[in-house]
Amino acid sequence: HFVSSCTIIQTTWVVTSADNLNRKFPGTEKSFFQFQYEMRVVAGSGKRIQKGANTNQVKTVLRIFVGNLTNVFNPNDFTYVINPQNLSNIVSDVYGISMGVSLLELSSPLKWSIYVSPAPFVNMGSADSMASKIKSFRERLEEKPLDQTPCVVAGYSKFSNSMVKTEVAYVPDQACKEAYCIHDPANCLVYPKAEFLMCYKSLQFVDLCPSDRGAAVYCENFDKDKKMQVVGILTTAINCGAKNLPCLYTSVEMVARLFKRAARRDFEPGP
Repeated sequence: HFVSSCTIIQTTWVVTSADNLNRKFPGTEKSFFQFQYEMRVVAGSGKRIQKGANTNQVKTVLRIFVGNLTNVFNPNDFTYVINPQNLSNIVSDVYGISMGVSLLELSSPLKWSIYVSPAPFVNMGSADSMASKIKSFRERLEEKPLDQTPCVVAGYSKFSNSMVKTEVAYVPDQACKEAYCIHDPANCLVYPKAEFLMCYKSLQFVDLCPSDRGAAVYCENFDKDKKMQVVGILTTAINCGAKNLPCLYTSVEMVARLFKRAARRDFEPGP
């Protein structure tokens, strides 16, 4: 059973959607996170690019870390649980677990290759430095939303067993809140509230779906060389873009905060 898209952080760490881990395992009353030792992380492509080429790697999961954010206005006000057996005490918002992201520690390291490599997270290092850079990026987009270069979401297709890319555009904060208010009046003034949440909308007719949660959104305009860097992880995708509803992404600063507490170190640049 396909559980979720995920994004590689380091050789033994990936980030994924906490809500996808919390989905029910088909035919049971248990959630996917309760089948930790049967879970497999597949990195790379399931396609054989050339005869005899080994393009993917499959790893088992050693530990699951689920963040518990108790105050959406204070990104440092959270704890986490390791290998949970239930998530009844985890704080949730309107559409799922408040923190949105979860970390998987792999039982053995991935080997970097042309098919498998870590995601280029923006401004690798401390969460505060990440947050500052992304804040400046968003302020520029809020000021001139029409003057932006499309970003790309890199997800995983369970049908083709390979990466799929979707172009998306940043949706200004007020427009995002209005869209969710129109979708459900109960959301008005209450969702989304957390500053680490940002909206992007697909440039195609359809948008990302719930199974795509955990995928990374790559954007330019951080450095002079225009390199694509990850600014967020898809954590809310309600109806695959129906009724023009954008998806919500959790800023990578929250991934960095959870990673530092779980791994007890800051992010480090990949190869």
